Amino acid sequence: MAGFPAMSPRFNEQKATESVAVLLKMGGGTLYHIHAIKLLYIAERRALQRWGRSITWDKFVSMDNGPVLSQTLNLINGSVPNSQIWDSSISDRADHQISLVNPEEFAPQALSRAEIKILEESWNEFGHIDRFKLCEMTHDFPEWQDPHGSSIPINFRSVLEDAHWTPEEITQIESEHAQIFASQQIF
Repeated sequence: MAGFPAMSPRFNEQKATESVAVLLKMGGGTLYHIHAIKLLYIAERRALQRWGRSITWDKFVSMDNGPVLSQTLNLINGSVPNSQIWDSSISDRADHQISLVNPEEFAPQALSRAEIKILEESWNEFGHIDRFKLCEMTHDFPEWQDPHGSSIPINFRSVLEDAHWTPEEITQIESEHAQIFASQQIF
């Protein structure tokens, strides 16, 4: 389905890094990477459904273990070379876990209080759930499709429809996102 992921504002690595760091801090500084990416997806999904916008503007995709944020997963997996923002805050993945580099020094700068609150909501509701159970739970989200070993883009429209936004409201949101995207273009 065509839609506004292609016309969404640019991915914000600073907010993605800080979002994962907030979750890591709530988890005592270290989390299994799959737990972190699921908790962040749930927070992003809530932000989109509640506010009509994402926190990080990452791409939502269906993968075998459920929906994830594509570019953040690439950061976690070390697939983004020379990522100074990420690398200065989050450790390389070891034994399927990621950690805060300096937990005592971490303080979010780019995230709003509302964004931190939605991350805290995600943690408070789902942080105690086993990471594999959390994967199974995200398979129940209506936007997830089994990619059979690949990945399938998730259109923001389907996430908004699940939250009962009207077609007119979704069209307005798509227009606003396109305007933000256009304003971010470098000429």
